[in-house]
This record gives sequence, structure tokens and C-alpha cells, in this order.
Amino acid sequence: MVNRGPVLAAVLLLAFAVPTLAQEKFGDKRVYHTIKSEAIPIADKEGHVLVVSETRGYDLQRGSNAVNRVVGDLIKGNGRTFGYGTLTETDGDLLYYSFEGKVTTLTGSTGKPSTSAEGTWMSTGGTGKWKDREARGTWKNATVAPDTSLAEWEGTWQLKK
Repeated sequence: MVNRGPVLAAVLLLAFAVPTLAQEKFGDKRVYHTIKSEAIPIADKEGHVLVVSETRGYDLQRGSNAVNRVVGDLIKGNGRTFGYGTLTETDGDLLYYSFEGKVTTLTGSTGKPSTSAEGTWMSTGGTGKWKDREARGTWKNATVAPDTSLAEWEGTWQLKK
């Protein structure tokens, strides 16, 4: 005779554990404006510059706001970017996050440069509902005017383990 007790216990454990592993998707589109920026030349290569800036973004769908503190390490407009941000939701909850990515600048047919960036982000803390959540995802950003860009980001969150 086979003892089914341990097998049944394992099945029940998995059945109740799986929902806690579920992830929720979320994201938005934002308009960002550069509030302040400083470019620091690096003399090792032609066109090498370190750009430190602060941007503020407004979510076009939900009305939340974001502030990003950004560092760009660029050579002739191409390179890497990284930084930290704070998302303030309309209910007052805060999501703190870090991000990193790649910046690409191309010259268009009109001769004007076009800059875009993309990368990944992850939560580093939060308040309210974000206090007990972990989140991560991807983002894309494109400059549309001087000191103005459009960004799309998406990701998933789950309850902290």
C-alpha cells in the first residue's frame, strides 16, 4: 500500500505557494523635462563628457510624477547612463528605483542629431504599497525637443519574499 500523505501535502503546498509567486504588470508613458544639467568634459578622448542632470516627468496616463537624477558617460553622444529616481503616485505612495542603460545618438537626414536611450530599472525601496513590493523592468526614452523627452517604461512587481 502506498502512503499518499506526503504526496498530497506537497501538492497542496505547491497549490497555495504558486499565487504568491505571481507577478503584476504595470507601466506608463511620461514626458520628461530637464530641470538642471551640467556637462563635464573628460580629456581622454575627443567628445568625451560626463553629464549630470535632474529630470522631472509626468505620467500621461495616471498622473503620477517622477524625479530622476541621471549620469551620462558619453563619447560624441553615445555611451551609458545610470541613476536613481523617485515615482510619486497620485495616492502619495513612493517608489524608489535605480536604472541603467545605453544612449545612442544618430544624425538624421536633416543633419540634426536624434538621441534615444533604453535600459533596465529595479526598485530600491518605497512607501505605502511599494514598501512590501519588489519591481523591475525596462524603459525607452527619446529626445523630442531641447530639454524634453518622451519615455515609456514597463515592468512587473511581486510581493517581497
